[in-house]
Amino acid sequence: MLLISVLLLTAVSCRFDYGEDPPSEIEDPPDFILRSVVYEVHMSDRSKVVFEGEKAEFREGKNLSTLYEVQFYQYSRDGELLTHGEADEGEIDLNTEDALLTGNVTVIAVDEDMTITAPRLQWERESETLSSAPSDIVTIEQSDGTMMQGKQFIGDLYRRTFEFAEDAEGVLYE
Repeated sequence: MLLISVLLLTAVSCRFDYGEDPPSEIEDPPDFILRSVVYEVHMSDRSKVVFEGEKAEFREGKNLSTLYEVQFYQYSRDGELLTHGEADEGEIDLNTEDALLTGNVTVIAVDEDMTITAPRLQWERESETLSSAPSDIVTIEQSDGTMMQGKQFIGDLYRRTFEFAEDAEGVLYE
């Protein structure tokens, strides 16, 4: 009887140590994932902005879609390509259709032969403007050697107006 009690006590008190609990794979898992995605934003003047991604993760509870390896295009109402560009990632608010482009953002204004580069840019659908985070440096370059850079950038590609509110510098050729 004593032997059975000792064996039972030993069996009950044994514990296997597997180390720490493994971290959860994804903290905020997407509701679904799609490959080769095209997302179109139709504007009131019949122009449109098209976002394409190699992969998109949708989080319906947050009304967000995150696109990876993003290409984007802005077309006039006549279908003429006005602007195109790329970014590592783009987060689209599915309610407002605003987009935050991050990672190696490049925007090319076709008619102006102008390239805008930044670490990230926010595109607002309602105002049709691009803006930067306050500390990000945005650079605008043209093929004639004109170059401007600065912080607190706001740009309207449709009306071709650009503003730096801080630390603006550059070279202008006419």
